[in-house]
Amino acid sequence: TKAVSLPSVWVGYVLQFLATFVPTLLMEGLILFLFRYRQKRSWAVFGIANLTTQGALAVALSIEAVQSGVSWGFTSLLVMAEGVILVVEAIAYVLLWKEHDRERAISCALVSNAASALIGWLISEPVWRFVVSIS
Repeated sequence: TKAVSLPSVWVGYVLQFLATFVPTLLMEGLILFLFRYRQKRSWAVFGIANLTTQGALAVALSIEAVQSGVSWGFTSLLVMAEGVILVVEAIAYVLLWKEHDRERAISCALVSNAASALIGWLISEPVWRFVVSIS
């Protein structure tokens, strides 16, 4: 008889996180650059803010998926979480970026989060299929 082995669920979660975190950083980083943020401090705040918010999002969505599956509740949580992420990042950028005015910081947060949310939504299914296939 052949035995079926299942990979660690944590491997899947880590791969899923990386598969969404890296494109988010690239997309939002490009937008940060286009908004003419160049100082190391701005980039450090950007990196820490995204690691924190994307990590929290990944944990919340993973818990929801395990408890309830990917359903209307999952989608609702995702939409609400993206709104919270936008607000948290905009506040962090306004308070911690000193390179440009607050309007530019808020605009950058709005544009970058809208773009990465849209891209994330579009690539989520292919990314999940890929993660499942290699884990």
